[in-house]
Formats: sequence, structure tokens, C-alpha cells
Amino acid sequence: MLLRLGAALLLLSWLPLWWGQASVAWFVVGVLLMDLGLQAINVTNQSSVASLLPEARSRMNAVYMTGYFAGASAGSALGVWAWNLAGWQGACSVGAGLAALAGLSVWRGVRWSQAQAQAQAA
Repeated sequence: MLLRLGAALLLLSWLPLWWGQASVAWFVVGVLLMDLGLQAINVTNQSSVASLLPEARSRMNAVYMTGYFAGASAGSALGVWAWNLAGWQGACSVGAGLAALAGLSVWRGVRWSQAQAQAQAA
């Protein structure tokens, strides 16, 4: 539930960020929504990763955070590329597209884990 909410907030944040080109207030709203969404996703993912192998919690977290920062770096590079091509709207479009991909991944992952739980219960 929290993972889906975080993904929805992340995607939703790009609308006020789009409007934020002309308004600081909309920009602040977009950044706050993005932060809430990313925090919800990150905390939920870290909790899930920590429960996979409790005896290797530190190593699992290190691998997760390495992937997290690699993805953030790639997203930043794509944002700069989009900014150079199309300015604010380009950067917001790429961000929204990446957020949509994250949401799709969350939706598929939650469905997969529910199917796994049902299979184990049967």
C-alpha cells in the first residue's frame, strides 16, 4: 500500500513541477510531493530488503543503496540531457516518464509478490 502511494505521489509531483516554471509555490508543492513519494518508496524498499536476509542486513542495504544512487545518477543525467534539448518542459517530461516507469514497476512487483504469497498458501 505504502509503496503504491509513494509511486503515485512521485508521478503526481511532476504536474506542479511543470507549473513550477512560472510559480515558486507550485515548484515547492512539487518538490514536497516528490520527497514524500521517494521517502515512502525508499523506506518500504529498505524494510523489504532488510527482511530478506537478516544476517546480511548491512550488505543487502549496501547493494540496495548502490543501485538506488546509480539509478538517481542515471536519472539526473537524463534530466540534464532533456533540459539541453527542451528546457524545463523536457526535464519535467523525462522525470514524469521515469516516474511512470517506477510506478509500473511497483504495480508489477506488488502483483508478483501477491501471486507468490497465494502460491505458497495453496
